[in-house]
Amino acid sequence: MSKFRAMKTVLPLVFALFLSSPALAAWEEIDGGISSVPKETNSTIQAVVLHCVDGAAIDVYSGGDGTIKPAAGGEVVDYFYKPGFIRADIDGSTFPMVAAGSGDAVVLFSEGKEAESYMAPLDDALIGALTAGKLLTLAFDLNPTTAADGSTFETFASFDLDGHGETIRKAVGNCE
Repeated sequence: MSKFRAMKTVLPLVFALFLSSPALAAWEEIDGGISSVPKETNSTIQAVVLHCVDGAAIDVYSGGDGTIKPAAGGEVVDYFYKPGFIRADIDGSTFPMVAAGSGDAVVLFSEGKEAESYMAPLDDALIGALTAGKLLTLAFDLNPTTAADGSTFETFASFDLDGHGETIRKAVGNCE
């Protein structure tokens, strides 16, 4: 099954989780993976899904047309298939990411080579950090504004990992 068809199967479950538990920050099992809503965000991100489809996958679901935007609105740059616009931060470790669009979700890949449209399978170190970490922050450089920390990654969503290592390991630790 292609990654994009799998996301269409998972999407209704993600939104059901989001609508039924808006304050929930824990990871919940859904069909073929796990999902969580942001612990904190200044974006339109509503949920993230970790699952296996041709390897480990991170799907980010956002309100509106599915494009991740600052919650305050405004224009955003085209960040799809381009390096340098997205990073995953886990407990002080930074992992450069690249986004691909897929209907209702943004699919994140580890940053790869130009010949691969900069998309590479998720880095093993990232998977290890997800299973051992306390906090995942997906940070985006979507407009000319700078973040409070002075970085260009002004738009973010943070997800609680603390105490969920085994759940995450079961979902994406042995993807093929």
